[in-house]
Amino acid sequence: MGIHVNTGSQEWHNLICEIASEGLLGGVVVLNDLHLANRIRGAGAEWVIVREYDLEYQPDLLGEPGDIDIGYSWWQDRRSRYLDNGLDRRCYIQALNEKNHPRDGYFYRGIVEAAAQDGFKMGIFGDSHGCPAGDTFEPAWKLRVDSRCMEVAKATGAIYVYHSYGALHNNKESDDPGSAIWYDDQGREIRRDDVAWTYYGGRDQLAYERFVPVSQRIPIVYGEAGPSDAAFRGPIQVINDLRGYRERLRGNPYVKAVCYWAVGQQSPWEFSNFGTALPAIRDWLRTR
Repeated sequence: MGIHVNTGSQEWHNLICEIASEGLLGGVVVLNDLHLANRIRGAGAEWVIVREYDLEYQPDLLGEPGDIDIGYSWWQDRRSRYLDNGLDRRCYIQALNEKNHPRDGYFYRGIVEAAAQDGFKMGIFGDSHGCPAGDTFEPAWKLRVDSRCMEVAKATGAIYVYHSYGALHNNKESDDPGSAIWYDDQGREIRRDDVAWTYYGGRDQLAYERFVPVSQRIPIVYGEAGPSDAAFRGPIQVINDLRGYRERLRGNPYVKAVCYWAVGQQSPWEFSNFGTALPAIRDWLRTR
């Protein structure tokens, strides 16, 4: 179980820390709040990732060794923020989000190498659900391996951040659960869509199976998860979807946390805010 935290009330932040202190919270993605990330990590959540909107940009990459220098420059331009503000080095820093560049292997290798020199660990790729997609799937992952990005990421303690959402229908967002498993109100499974899961929610597993040697497979955190329309429909919907992710990932040694989107009122995502469901989610986690 994990949570993506945008903004929110102190009450919600306190409750998230309480859930972490009970050993019930596997991971959290924290948006633009290094203090909160430190606090949640200190409370006991192991997989805490800092993600910052104001540090995003679109890299111009060739898929060649020269991209390593671009990765080093990216880190040098940002390192002081984490050093000067005392980010807990047990936290992870998400480099970019949903850029889905088909030639990013050398670039991310440069980032993880540079960050490791300062003692920081990175969350890399930030792939959208279902990405890399189409004709980019195989070459993107082959480059991530051939560039030694995965090897270096493993050696420096980096993790893979992936977004696991529900299916699109006619290229439009839907209310399908991200786990592609449907439950009734009593928690009984009534339907599952394995094809949708393989293409959207669980595409990271296909990539590992096909392209990444076991010795180079790094931990995975689903930095965003849920229905692809991202709408909050009450605590039962969230709990049932989390139950579905748990069923899908049973026995998977790589996915460490599923960070459901999202707690907080970050514009324009207010309709996704499930902060009011945190007490019900906590109660469910206590009885798993």
